[in-house]
Amino acid sequence: MKDYYYILGVDRQSSTEEIKKAYRKLSLKFHPDKNDGDPFFTERFKDIQEAYEILSDLQRRQIYNNSFLNFNRNEQAKSRYSNFLPHIEIFNISPISIYDGDEITISWSVFNADKVFIDRIGEVPGSGSKKIKISGLKSTEFIELNLKATNSDIGKYTEKKQRLLNKSYQEIV
Repeated sequence: MKDYYYILGVDRQSSTEEIKKAYRKLSLKFHPDKNDGDPFFTERFKDIQEAYEILSDLQRRQIYNNSFLNFNRNEQAKSRYSNFLPHIEIFNISPISIYDGDEITISWSVFNADKVFIDRIGEVPGSGSKKIKISGLKSTEFIELNLKATNSDIGKYTEKKQRLLNKSYQEIV
């Protein structure tokens, strides 16, 4: 993501007037007509215009600031776990003994992973909890739910399984 403040050489707290002044100065310096149509200056001029269009409009500037902040957070989060093995700190299911159609709560927390997948739920964030209804126990003694945490940067994953016991099956036996 382009840093428009850097392109214009202004601070994030700069006023609209300061942004306009920086734009004028840079657009004169990098204008393609003043630089014999040199491709470097043409591209730089386009970046300067783009930066000015976004930062001079208060609404677009606010949207950009939020997007840039989220982008930086994601990049920092990536670097936090890029060299470490994924780790599952918590993977709990409550209750673990159920009848077909009962609701359970699944809680999880993983570290050093950019992809987390739980059976019957799908892809989930790195930590959280979710209530789901379990069906399909029928005449089986138990079913297993699996949590898989993957660190794509190093190509490693770890898994943890939890068993849900079928109360109906236990009553029959």
